[in-house]
Amino acid sequence: MAEANLKQLEAKMKRQQFRRKNRTILRGPDPEKEMPQRSPSDIIGNNSGDDIDRNRGRWTQRLDTMDLLRPEGGNDNNIQNDNSSFEASVDDKEDSVYSSCSLSIADDLDGIGDALMEEDGEQGLEMLPLTEPKSFKKKEFDVGAYMDGREMTAAQEKWNAITVVPNPIYCLHFLLAGRWLSQDAIELARVATKGLEDLDPTVENFNTFVEEGGCIDSNWFPNLHACPPLPVIAVALGIVLHAPFSFLYHWHYASRLPPGMARIDHWSRRLDHAFIHVISALMSYGTSGRWDYFLANLMYNLECIHRQFRKKVRPRANKIRILISLIAYTIPILRRGEITLFLELWLVFVTAAWLFAAYPIGGWSHVAFHAAIALAPPLLLVAASRLEASQGQIAIAARCAILAGK
Repeated sequence: MAEANLKQLEAKMKRQQFRRKNRTILRGPDPEKEMPQRSPSDIIGNNSGDDIDRNRGRWTQRLDTMDLLRPEGGNDNNIQNDNSSFEASVDDKEDSVYSSCSLSIADDLDGIGDALMEEDGEQGLEMLPLTEPKSFKKKEFDVGAYMDGREMTAAQEKWNAITVVPNPIYCLHFLLAGRWLSQDAIELARVATKGLEDLDPTVENFNTFVEEGGCIDSNWFPNLHACPPLPVIAVALGIVLHAPFSFLYHWHYASRLPPGMARIDHWSRRLDHAFIHVISALMSYGTSGRWDYFLANLMYNLECIHRQFRKKVRPRANKIRILISLIAYTIPILRRGEITLFLELWLVFVTAAWLFAAYPIGGWSHVAFHAAIALAPPLLLVAASRLEASQGQIAIAARCAILAGK
């Protein structure tokens, strides 16, 4: 009988452990690992007077194990009844609702524990504490390591600055030399105005038209017969505005600053990247000829410029934003059906992007990037001169060229 009582005590102690750790993961016993055997004295000594806190109610469960030491003449029924006694006390200030809920939870846990335990009470459940879920933090982009892998010498930075210069020079030449006015446009204007008396190409008529503001008469720029179309000016203006800041960064600061964060965080580099978005905004008008499309792109690029001056530099995000701006101002070319021009532009962009990202020739890759991207402005200027928005000003310039004797 005493052995049966000890088994009952062991089973009850395991149920108590289950209730104390009601927020645990239940796992079956490990077949390769036997649970340690416990003596009755260990059970009696370690489990008298356990306090359990359940749902704002303080419950005290005590096992009256002293009856096990009674003389042999004791009543076995009394021993069994004493071992199964349960005494609970509730704080006077606690609400009875919480007490009833706590009793219900305890009873449910008792039922679960009894169902999962073995009948002999020797092989129970192994209790494991809950582990917090792993936090999957996004690996941050290491800007310092990124810049260390793109280290350039002072000479290479100087060449970066030099390769910026051809773009604005070509754009100014395209505007001031009248390259946007083709000979075909002049011949079309001549045919369209043939037979009209007011187009007598004399000096008097030409001077009158100059006074009215339609033509330009300049010894410095003999082929500039009229103001260039606004889309052509927009393309050239974007490239000309960006060039000084890019040159300043590469020639003066990048060649002197130490590699790494000192360069990428410098204000001159931030301005260099900010004016790339100035180019993109102006290009959107140069390739579409529409003010509404220009305003939409201007809002996007202004937001990108604002992000360039945040405290933390994000090179990857900046590249993505520049890519979006490129797509935005080349879409009008595709919509007009100029597939060849669109493919030529993106062949230049993809080649330049590969040189910039892959760095196939080390520090000289950035020089090659500038050389490759220099092929885009001539294509964009031609695209701007073909726009319907440019044809009115081109017609005026062609008329001025005829009056000037061209």
